[in-house]
Amino acid sequence: MQRSGQRWTVQEDNDLLSEIERKLSIEDISKLHQRSANAIYLRVVQKASDQISLFGKPKDQVLQKFGITENDLVRFHERRTLDAKNLADRQSCEKRPENNELFEKMSDIEKRMENVEQTMTEIKQMLLELLNDDKSVSTPFLAPLPSSEIESSTNGADSEQKGFWSYINIK
Repeated sequence: MQRSGQRWTVQEDNDLLSEIERKLSIEDISKLHQRSANAIYLRVVQKASDQISLFGKPKDQVLQKFGITENDLVRFHERRTLDAKNLADRQSCEKRPENNELFEKMSDIEKRMENVEQTMTEIKQMLLELLNDDKSVSTPFLAPLPSSEIESSTNGADSEQKGFWSYINIK
C-alpha cells in the first residue's frame, strides 16, 4: 500500500466518512485510499469513537452508521490504553538510570569528582596550616625557591609580608 504509515489528511477523513455512508466495504475503501484493510478498519473505529466521545452522538446511531459493534469500540479503547501504557513504560525505562549507560558513566565521573574535591580540601587544609606556621615550609611541593627565581607579588613590599604567595609567582 502506497500510503501505509502516512498521516491521514482531512480530505481523506472526509472521503472515508462519505464512503462509510455509502456502505462501501472495508476492502473497497482500502483500495481507494491505498491503505491496508486493517488501517481502514482502525480509522473507522477511531472516527466512530470520536463521534461518540467528542461530539456526543448517540452510541447506537454511530455504531449503526459506521457498521461496527460495541465490542469493536471496547477492543479499540483497550488497545489504545495498552499502547499508551506501553509507550509510558518504554519512556520510563529509557529514563531509568540503571538502564542507561550514560548514567553509569556520569556516576563514575561524579565519584571521581568527589575524590578530586576531597583531595582539594586536604590540600587547602595543608596550605592553610602552612600559612599559619612560622613561615618555615618543610613540604617538598612548597619548598622555597632561590630569591632570583621569585617575582615579588607585593610589588616591593617587605619580604616579611609576602608569605606564601612569594613561592607561587615564578619569573
